[in-house]
Amino acid sequence: MSKTRKDDYTAIGLLLTTVIVWSINFVFIKIGLEEFPPITLATLRFLLAFPPLLAACILTNSGKLCKPRLNELPRFLLLAMTGVTLFFILYFNGMKYVTTTMAAIIVNVNPIFIAILSRIILKEPLGKRKTFGMLLAFLGVALVVSQGRLSLSELSPSVVFGSLLILSASFLWAVYSIVGKRVVLERPPLETTTIVFGLGALCLIPFSFLESPFRHVLCASWRGWISVLYMAFLSSALTYVLWYMALARIEAVKAAVLLYLIPLLVMAVAHFFLGEEITPASFFGCILVIVGLFITESA
Repeated sequence: MSKTRKDDYTAIGLLLTTVIVWSINFVFIKIGLEEFPPITLATLRFLLAFPPLLAACILTNSGKLCKPRLNELPRFLLLAMTGVTLFFILYFNGMKYVTTTMAAIIVNVNPIFIAILSRIILKEPLGKRKTFGMLLAFLGVALVVSQGRLSLSELSPSVVFGSLLILSASFLWAVYSIVGKRVVLERPPLETTTIVFGLGALCLIPFSFLESPFRHVLCASWRGWISVLYMAFLSSALTYVLWYMALARIEAVKAAVLLYLIPLLVMAVAHFFLGEEITPASFFGCILVIVGLFITESA
């Protein structure tokens, strides 16, 4: 077997592991939210995920501590706020009001917002094909949120509210991605992620005090803590390392294709572990979103 073929198989194995872990993570978030308030849950996740990521970063950086230079601090703070702090405040709060499947579908439309921001900020052309893909994806989101109901009066206000929170989080991730493009050109991706995780965790701490975090931490059951540990060590620290190991062996465009599987996998996992119903509207809405995202990103 040639080295190229072996690298491809290794990369696919790493990526599939990452995608499966990320898909199951949605279930653990839902379980974690039963015992921890949203901001407290996010804070615990990143406080615990940061040390192993920092260790991995130091090991791959010849033992040097990765830290932002003073002139980089404003940009890294922007990344931390958009990619961690505000993103997870909105995302975890939104997940209280919608199903796990809905959350997975809505939050994954961030490439649409990236395309829009790239047009506005970077002056990148949209084109008919990309515009069609965007409309298709938003139609899929609308189908998932409405569950096929045509009348606005039939929509659940709480579901609409939760969906808007998650859409706002998805928009913030697009901002993070646009700003992060320039940073990644100057620093290795793992180093950038580690710094952002650390700053994001620090910025989450003051917000978490709005929820009386210590009371929830002391009262949480083993189910709650398993959820936190899964999110921190498997879904955050381990998978980010696996993701960058895979990207060292395969093109990023090929790697991104497997991310389209996440909403479908979440739908299946949420059905089997949480008993969530797979409705026709959710299934076909998910397909529309995936097809729309594929058209948008391949245009």
